[in-house]
Amino acid sequence: MKQSKKIIRSVLKGNIGITLVSGITALSMAGVAMQMGYANFKIKAEKQLHILNCVRFSTITQIGMEEGWITTPENNNSETITSTDIDDNYALTSNLKNPSIDSQNYDPNSTITITNDNGTLKFYCSLIEENTTHQYTDNTIQVHALSVENITLNI
Repeated sequence: MKQSKKIIRSVLKGNIGITLVSGITALSMAGVAMQMGYANFKIKAEKQLHILNCVRFSTITQIGMEEGWITTPENNNSETITSTDIDDNYALTSNLKNPSIDSQNYDPNSTITITNDNGTLKFYCSLIEENTTHQYTDNTIQVHALSVENITLNI
């Protein structure tokens, strides 16, 4: 019994440096993996917030059509409305918060396009970064079909 304790102690003494280095390496790698995971999570969350803002823009536009302060396009026609057009009746620009920049503003020329396709209304959103020409959203995809793959961040 005493012989086995001596062997274990000598093995521990001889390998303690390797054990410490292996442990520190494993912790470092876990930290790197967690950091990468957080960065990807943050980017995806930011893109989802842009999609949410498109949905809000679209919803407020629909309310405006129901209340009559936005004109519904005729059959097979389109109507494009800027965020500043909506501001006259609803404080849209102060309610849409851009998660990608410190000012949290979108460009006032951000638009929603309503297309009347034989009586079916389709909404397409173009959210633009303030004071740039960078467009976050793919405005060829209907608002309800947007996904994180359709959002481009200005990185």
